[in-house]
Amino acid sequence: MSKRGIFEQWVEFVGSATQKRTFHAVGFDHEIDDSLTALADMFNQIQNSQIWEELISFIISEFIKSLEFRINLQHLKESLSLTGFSENSLSLIYREIEMNSEKDEKRTLNKKNVSSNNLEKLAERSKSKVFIVHGHEEGLKQSVARYLEKHGIKPVIISEQPSGSNTIIEQIEEYGDVDFAVVLMTGDDEGRKKGDRKFNSRARQNVILELGYFLGRLGRKHVAVIYENDVEKPSDFSGILYIPYDLHGAWKVKLVKELKSSGFRLDMNLGL
Repeated sequence: MSKRGIFEQWVEFVGSATQKRTFHAVGFDHEIDDSLTALADMFNQIQNSQIWEELISFIISEFIKSLEFRINLQHLKESLSLTGFSENSLSLIYREIEMNSEKDEKRTLNKKNVSSNNLEKLAERSKSKVFIVHGHEEGLKQSVARYLEKHGIKPVIISEQPSGSNTIIEQIEEYGDVDFAVVLMTGDDEGRKKGDRKFNSRARQNVILELGYFLGRLGRKHVAVIYENDVEKPSDFSGILYIPYDLHGAWKVKLVKELKSSGFRLDMNLGL
């Protein structure tokens, strides 16, 4: 406000807040509603319509100036024409709109000498880590891990990472910053519904827990389940890709397709 020469209005704003025994919190570490409340109360202290118009114009123009890339602001120009603002106030905003139209679509990319045409390829290349959730079946875990490595993907397996005296949950949180999760459901446990006599093969409870964790963290489109045919699948987990494990390697084709649809750059013929 000091830039606009309206220090008196600021003093009135502070005095009003003091009189009402209220306070205003503004900043990146506060909720946006707090900043909006402070801005509204500040505007209420401005009785001069010209000063109010200048301040609004200044805020809009500074916001446009802060944009790092070009966006379509035509709708803003149309709305401003209905405000009744003076030509001087509008020209301040229109000048920033014109300067914004000359910026690149993704100016942030040019800082790294990356063209917008390569944005999609860059995003795909950056995907390189897959978390493997597993039970006691060592063979399947190693098959999936080594297959991912053939495609240049780093498999993240908790048992192969330093624990640092952390609990399993803390380790998952630490090493769970991945692009995709493959959950291996093998028949390590047995269970049955109360009243039933037959026991069914089930994955270990930690596997089901970690499946839910990564569904929440990554979203179901970035999680795939590879399961042994006789293993009971959990209920209420609709929309998940279930890939049956087979000795002929058909699971590899389905897994690669899922990874490609998630943004990984892979060769379908590699390692089959």
